Amino acid sequence: MIKVLGLFLAMASLCTQPAQAQTQSEPSGEPGKILRQVWKNVHGSSLETLWNSRKIYQAPDVEELLDVVETPNKYGNSYGQRLRGYLVAPLSGEYRFWLSGDDHCALWLGTDDNKFSKRKLIHFKGWTKRRQWGKSRQQASGPVLLEAGRRYYIELQHKEGRGGDNLTLAWSCSEGQGLVNWARQPAAVASQSSLGHGGFPYRAIDGDTNGRWSARSITHTKNQAGSWWQVDLGEDRLIDRIELFNRNLNGWRIMRRLSNFRISVLDATGNVVAFEDCHLRDTHVWAREAWEMGGVIGRTVKIELLGTSLHGEHFLALAEVRVWGREDSSLQYVPFQVMQGDVLESYAGSRLDLDDDGLPDEWEERHGFDLNGPQSGDYAAVADSDRDGLSNLEEAVRGLNPFTGNSFPGLLSLERWNGINEYDVDDLVSSDAFYLEPDLRQSVATTSYRGFEKYSGARLRGYVTAP
Repeated sequence: MIKVLGLFLAMASLCTQPAQAQTQSEPSGEPGKILRQVWKNVHGSSLETLWNSRKIYQAPDVEELLDVVETPNKYGNSYGQRLRGYLVAPLSGEYRFWLSGDDHCALWLGTDDNKFSKRKLIHFKGWTKRRQWGKSRQQASGPVLLEAGRRYYIELQHKEGRGGDNLTLAWSCSEGQGLVNWARQPAAVASQSSLGHGGFPYRAIDGDTNGRWSARSITHTKNQAGSWWQVDLGEDRLIDRIELFNRNLNGWRIMRRLSNFRISVLDATGNVVAFEDCHLRDTHVWAREAWEMGGVIGRTVKIELLGTSLHGEHFLALAEVRVWGREDSSLQYVPFQVMQGDVLESYAGSRLDLDDDGLPDEWEERHGFDLNGPQSGDYAAVADSDRDGLSNLEEAVRGLNPFTGNSFPGLLSLERWNGINEYDVDDLVSSDAFYLEPDLRQSVATTSYRGFEKYSGARLRGYVTAP
């Protein structure tokens, strides 16, 4: 519970805004619900194992409607699931999403109610506890602008191997152009109780959330009792949410330093108008964490240690601090919350994909696919029939021939081989597996790839055009 002293603005609830007219292209589902489909006895912990399994091309073992985007906790082992439906936007404005799950999960959102317009917003491979939103920086989406009253196709995929399992989606939205990060405005000035190891206070408002010390974007105090960091916003601001990014990638023990602390909002005279005591015992901030502040008006945000941290020290180190708020208090704001049925409509099939195999029927007919249901092998939606790094679905969305290789500007071809029990590149290229079909082939828009399995090898290749 946030303690608020003095006057504050209440958080806006999900309220009423006139719906915008929309040409609905897909069938109506059941309001207040989202469709859940479960395939059991699918081994492995990655989404790749789910979509490469024959089981996924059969009817699901469980099909039901949920009234919240959260699946049962500790449901079982060796299963995969998909949630599909529509998000009916309550406001015209900026939306953000957070995903927690165990072991591998992803979120897609369409640009309308056509499922083939979906774009991946979150892809997180790892595990979190139920409703643990900040264990990894990859659990949050960037901002997305949506229009009130319009339906947007939404899809979640999740794969569970063994052990604990969970899946939950949270969201927040702000009317208009979205929240402003007051800490990044020109008038904002950061300071701290002491300077340790060259960790200057301005680093927490430089826009860089990198958690590695080597990136030189982390603040650091001396090991002194009562260590604090603060940012003066330059004038009174409406503050809806405060978000902290921890130092990480150096082992979880270092991350434990961000514990047993207080977040305070102060007015122009230095009086505390709101505060939150955080992680007082046995817990700490992982990669990132956010706190809703209730639309309080304040000028300074302060983070201060209340005693010894969980690491047994008095160092205070921060990768980034974001102070989010509305420029106009009359604009509506929906605070961070688990997505409930009041903004949902269940998936009820697609006129563009009557056999529900994940590929547009018109494109399938043109290229000789079966229109009577899902196919496996080279005809599956996830297959790469021409081995060019684009799946059949990606080829279909682009209107391409799936049996003719294509090359695209801005992309590199990635190939990954699993089960390579070696430790250097020479051993990889001398192995028999390297000259066989890779376990994964896809096109990626980066020269830095982190999607490795244990004991695997990968190759990125393509063409460079000299500028």
